[in-house]
Amino acid sequence: MALKQAKLINCDTIVDAFGCVGGNSIAFARYCKKVYLIEIDENRLKMAKNNSEIYQVQDKIEFIHGDFFKEAPKISAEAIFLDPPWGGPDYAALQSFKLENFSPNGQDILKLAFKHFSKVILRIPVNFDLTELEKFGRKYEVKNNLLEGKLISKTVYFM
Repeated sequence: MALKQAKLINCDTIVDAFGCVGGNSIAFARYCKKVYLIEIDENRLKMAKNNSEIYQVQDKIEFIHGDFFKEAPKISAEAIFLDPPWGGPDYAALQSFKLENFSPNGQDILKLAFKHFSKVILRIPVNFDLTELEKFGRKYEVKNNLLEGKLISKTVYFM
């Protein structure tokens, strides 16, 4: 799934705003010249570094330990990939997932992303209320993320 997303984004530089253990960044490094991975948790950042070495893409990824809101505006890149925390497994019980259900708040995340990056990609749960995106007045395309034929999430591409 991450490789498919990386191919669709088609850019030279990208920020993985909530990098976690690096899965998406590793995929982006296969298609982009430079990846900036931001992760607030030091242990996850160490795992991301280790994983990038396993896949031999560590030279294409710059690892940044810090908060998305403080670090992302300092980076010059074409695109940003956003996969903010959904709040644990309880998200699935919500009838309609909203931007405010992301942690941190998805509205704040998107406002910053639109201000600093020309391409914005947001991974969302299946139960996300797409009308939430209308308030930004931007064109977007939604793609389904399938794993073994099962819909597990969606990705919104603002290009």
